[in-house]
Amino acid sequence: MTEAGSRRFWVSLILGFFAIDITIAVVAITMAAGDPSFRSIPGFGKRSVQWSERQQSLKHFKESGLQVEIDTEKSTNDVLVLNITDKDGKHVSGLNWTVEVFHFTRVAEQQRVEVVERDGVYTAALTMKKPGFWHLELSGTVDGKSLWMERTIDWKMPS
Repeated sequence: MTEAGSRRFWVSLILGFFAIDITIAVVAITMAAGDPSFRSIPGFGKRSVQWSERQQSLKHFKESGLQVEIDTEKSTNDVLVLNITDKDGKHVSGLNWTVEVFHFTRVAEQQRVEVVERDGVYTAALTMKKPGFWHLELSGTVDGKSLWMERTIDWKMPS
């Protein structure tokens, strides 16, 4: 091999490695930027600014004595069933609530729906087709007071 041929070979080899490196970097950045797992919580800044109001609403919720339980027997992947009871364990009716949920690995895919009372329980038409940890926020008003609570649930696919 001549000196010119050797020079071409080594320059091509080095440029080939650079091309492979750049290709790997572009693929990695594209995968990371396009993955919904790496998104921030929508409205997080607003939530932070309204922290004191949220804490006041949480305090009102605790003072109200309401208990919220998820009925895993009646819940499906498309409907979340909630039992809301008072201090004495009696069903509370006539509440106007909103539920907001998101899966911890898909924070950007939030769902917010009204909770509807049916047959002595409250239902929310949500799509929860992914097992794992979900963040649930329930908010509404009772006796003119704003109530809010949040909970992390370990969702198992209903059988």
